Amino acid sequence: MSIPGEHVDFRGDASVRAYLDNDVVSGFRKRDLKPEDLAAMTRLKELADEGRISLVVSAIHDDEAAPLPEQYRKEQQEILAIFARVEFADDHRFYGMNLIDLGTRGYIANPLVEDDPIAQQLRKIGLERRDAHHVMLAIRRECDVFVTCDVRTILKYRPTVEAAFPIRLRRPSELLRDYNPKENRNARDR
Repeated sequence: MSIPGEHVDFRGDASVRAYLDNDVVSGFRKRDLKPEDLAAMTRLKELADEGRISLVVSAIHDDEAAPLPEQYRKEQQEILAIFARVEFADDHRFYGMNLIDLGTRGYIANPLVEDDPIAQQLRKIGLERRDAHHVMLAIRRECDVFVTCDVRTILKYRPTVEAAFPIRLRRPSELLRDYNPKENRNARDR
């Protein structure tokens, strides 16, 4: 596991697996990411197409697209289709119901639910439930990097999350820089 904030060189490592947060996928579709992150996502997608990196999404993205107007939902589904998918896992486990029969007065039903320990710890760190679910899936599916532009609700917890779990939180531009510093250095020198 890397030290939080440490430069990690992924040069040419085709085994790098990066989970894309919904804000990155949506921003890539709408072309409204910051210029450096949009350029990085374009290059990361090229690297994925070449088999040099793996970019993945999950069924949580579909849930987030569901409330969009039809035109945008279709566009979002089309962009999601270009990325590989990781297997979905709930952020909780349902064990059943505890039923108390009150006779003619009815029943009391209590669900028996346990939160996934990783998701629970991420929420304790401060991530919102949906963000914690995305990051939990990335961790459970052994992704190396969680790619997001969400500074306000995810990246501000980067040091704590990276100290607690074997994952790095990066903006697209940071992942590209870390993935291939030589390629980026040559582009800057031109």
